[in-house]
Amino acid sequence: MLVADTLSHAFQRRTLFQGVSFTVLSGQLLRIQGPNGIGKTTLLRLLAGLHTPRSGTISMPASWEYLPAEGNALFGTLDAGANLHFWQQLRGLPLEEAKTREALLAWKIPAALLDLRFPVGKMSTGMRRRIALCRLSLSQTRYWLLDEPTSGLDAEGQAAFLALVKNHLAHQGAVILVSHDEALCTALQPIVLDLGHYAT
Repeated sequence: MLVADTLSHAFQRRTLFQGVSFTVLSGQLLRIQGPNGIGKTTLLRLLAGLHTPRSGTISMPASWEYLPAEGNALFGTLDAGANLHFWQQLRGLPLEEAKTREALLAWKIPAALLDLRFPVGKMSTGMRRRIALCRLSLSQTRYWLLDEPTSGLDAEGQAAFLALVKNHLAHQGAVILVSHDEALCTALQPIVLDLGHYAT
């Protein structure tokens, strides 16, 4: 269970939000919404431990994944397989090259790029996003923090992401999502936290 209690945060002298409280249980999806600049990404970064709230507390499970809107948490000089193996080692998971390759192929990463060990930094925006989502599909973590996860994806990639999230929730995973993709959010039917209600 993830619990945020009366969180507030400020950027320099500007208060972004205050008094934010919510709970996310296994099997639930929470969408953080609000206008640009309201602090949606900042709130995700607070949950991920990358910022410290000005006030309030966060009770977060020990095991979680954070997918930022930019960068995909990938090393640009490494190939797709090496990136996924890094995250598997970090999580203490066994390195199963055949399973990793199968997962990447399922996300439509071309076999030729895998064979060439092509660095992800030279791949397209959509391909890098697919590799980052493949990391999620291999992860055994229950809580996912996702910032604009379908950014750069084509229709096929968006459908694959939707199936991934639905499967995760069905297996008692939990997701906290920031997304401007209204069609995606309608399909997922999330619980909604509107940060506009907590702005100062």
